[in-house]
Amino acid sequence: MINLINDIKFPTIYDNDFRLATFKPISNNVFNINYVIVIYKNINENDTIPLRIHSQCKTGESFKSLRCDCNEQLENMLKFINSMNKGMIIYLPQEGRGIGILDKIKAYDQQDKYNCDTFQANKNLNLEIDYRKYDICNEILIFFKIKNVVLFTNNKSKFKTIKEKYPMTKRIGTLSTYNDYNKKYLDSKKNNENYIY
Repeated sequence: MINLINDIKFPTIYDNDFRLATFKPISNNVFNINYVIVIYKNINENDTIPLRIHSQCKTGESFKSLRCDCNEQLENMLKFINSMNKGMIIYLPQEGRGIGILDKIKAYDQQDKYNCDTFQANKNLNLEIDYRKYDICNEILIFFKIKNVVLFTNNKSKFKTIKEKYPMTKRIGTLSTYNDYNKKYLDSKKNNENYIY
């Protein structure tokens, strides 16, 4: 269950008509203090809504890291929503596939020291490859009375979670720009069983 905390106007460089909504999960767990952030525009329950489920990436989004494609994916979706005049981004506080910023930097260090990919780096640190969960996304879609979505993702888990509640969900894969620093990262995702390309 979720509670809506705020729903405000949210002008961006992409468009002045975005809105920003914040939700808090209802939980008996006192440590569950994270908010779920939703950026969206012109949500109409009778439309098929372009949707991206996006996990927080401080290094990519704030500091424009070249080691990943997260910022590019987020910006591309914002531009696409603007061009379509509708859409939603569910922004989840799940940095580093859920391991958090400190362990994410440790994983970067592993990659540099041992020339390994992002998944092996997590294993070296005795961490799961991916801790993320997406169930709350369906609750948000239900809250907005959305009936159909097109999910922009290469992640099997995201697609499976949404399709369980929305069997008509379509998926569109996302593309990323390669550079000298993210090539191994992007290739490792393409070769991982949790991703679809």
